[in-house]
Amino acid sequence: MTTPSSEILDDLFHACAFRAYVDEAAATGGQPCRERTKYRAYRYYEADLAAKNAACPRASSNAPVTASSTTATQVRELAF
Repeated sequence: MTTPSSEILDDLFHACAFRAYVDEAAATGGQPCRERTKYRAYRYYEADLAAKNAACPRASSNAPVTASSTTATQVRELAF
């Protein structure tokens, strides 16, 4: 059984946010900037989510696009 504090890192976004915080702190040598950490976390999340989705192909290439299967980058591309 895992403890509640370790279960949060099992969530993809929270793991990316923690990794971004640590990487940003290492890059700045101190307290990381909130905005840079936030954008780094989103970049990590989009990349990891895309890799996760690529590893598990859809049943059909004509499958409907849903919010749960679409990254933020894809949403921006669909909007234009």
